Amino acid sequence: MSCRQFSCWLLIATLVPASCLAAGDSASRRLRKSQPSTLFHQIQASLSRAAGFLCAFPRDQLRFDAAIGTTAAWQLLPLPDLDCARQQALQVAGKDHDNPLRRFFDPAVHIRRAAVQGWQAPARGRINTNRPVSEALWCDRYPLRSQTLAYITGPMRDRGGFHSTHALWSLVIARQRGCLEHRRFLQLSTDLRRELRRAQAGERAISSTRQIDLFAERALFLALAGEEKDLSTWLGQLLSLQNPDGSFGIRQHGQPHYPEYHATMISSWLLAWWLHRHHGR
Repeated sequence: MSCRQFSCWLLIATLVPASCLAAGDSASRRLRKSQPSTLFHQIQASLSRAAGFLCAFPRDQLRFDAAIGTTAAWQLLPLPDLDCARQQALQVAGKDHDNPLRRFFDPAVHIRRAAVQGWQAPARGRINTNRPVSEALWCDRYPLRSQTLAYITGPMRDRGGFHSTHALWSLVIARQRGCLEHRRFLQLSTDLRRELRRAQAGERAISSTRQIDLFAERALFLALAGEEKDLSTWLGQLLSLQNPDGSFGIRQHGQPHYPEYHATMISSWLLAWWLHRHHGR
């Protein structure tokens, strides 16, 4: 990480990696007691390291959703390494011309209604999380169907798992697109927000990259939904899980794999959001 790359930021922080949230409890307590400027520098340092990891990640291992998360983080805080990661991800995602999720990073794209709404909730189980997210993303052009909202707030939920996080994200997107008034959003998301907060509070020991990814994703989408009450605690727990190379994940076979990239990307998005919201940079 060069001084030129990050505008000579003075990033001084000691972030001790750990493999469990029990170790993160002490870190979160320190963060709560620290001055806001200290928290700012810790998060700034963490994001800088994470962005470096994302930039250096092998392009041939990237997937479509890498373009979504890196673009979101870069739009909040345009660091050079985040832009590097975004550009690499766009080269991969750019090959998928008819994916409705392209709209996250290509506002001019045109997608047919059938590609957005040509799905039905299964009688049992759950459908791919991208389906309701896509419909929410296009709701200003193709209005959200009532059955989609019923699925998002009902069968899609999985007790604080990835389906529930994407359900809340879908509602956040619909609100951002002007398809849900704030009062309606609060009404529809109440149970989801409560469910995700309960799951987040109950997360104690972390032993996999998947758990780190889910922990960061809950925190991110709850924050986007306006739930910031315990965010400083969650940030402290998350920072304690960062690896020396800037990544977030439990490495098992020497080289990092995409799940570790995804967990780092989601964590970076959350950190960029916090810096943008609380410090405007």
